[in-house]
Amino acid sequence: MKSLSKGINHQISDEKTLLGGLSSGFDNTKKLVAAVVQGMDGMLTKASGSMCTYIVIFTIMIVALVYKLK
Repeated sequence: MKSLSKGINHQISDEKTLLGGLSSGFDNTKKLVAAVVQGMDGMLTKASGSMCTYIVIFTIMIVALVYKLK
């Protein structure tokens, strides 16, 4: 009975160690995903700003062209 109890105790401590390693692995993955999402958000924000600028310039050029052709 005593050896069975020691075996169970050893198995539980091994599993706790493995779970601790998994937890730190998930924390690292969470940080990596957050950094990637933040980078994509910045890239999309920057792209939408320049897209707006191109649309305004294009609209002004079309209006100027229509005005000149009249």
